[in-house]
Amino acid sequence: MAGESGREGQGIEWSVPVLVRRNAEGRLAAEIPDAAVALFEIEEGDVVCFTAFASGAVEFWSIKKSPYTSLEDTGVAERIGGRVKP
Repeated sequence: MAGESGREGQGIEWSVPVLVRRNAEGRLAAEIPDAAVALFEIEEGDVVCFTAFASGAVEFWSIKKSPYTSLEDTGVAERIGGRVKP
């Protein structure tokens, strides 16, 4: 029933299917859709993140909008909690 979830007016802005392939190193890889590249202003050398939620949802976001400083950054959770400075 409309309105029961408290999410009126929310919806999907865009959705793009992407084929997953095995790259030369044997790892699974997928292209980043043009819509995501434009939205996040992604450029070569940038880092993108995937976050999985208990609900089963997965969020994709750019490091330009995140607290990560590099792929090796393991102290993000502590910095977000205010315990450690970068």
